[in-house]
Amino acid sequence: MIIKEIAFSCYPVTDMERARAFYEGIPFHFGPLETPVCHMAFVRDPDGNSLGIHSRKKNHH
Repeated sequence: MIIKEIAFSCYPVTDMERARAFYEGIPFHFGPLETPVCHMAFVRDPDGNSLGIHSRKKNHH
């Protein structure tokens, strides 16, 4: 399935480094980056859709 509009799925993770290691060999097309509230990174699935991993910082809900 190819998504033809701007869309992505983002999944929360508790250990960003472990999650990034899971995608070893798949280039990140955005990030990893740190915001005031979280850490996030995006890869592309085989159809080119964005898949994000996201970890909130402590004390942010």
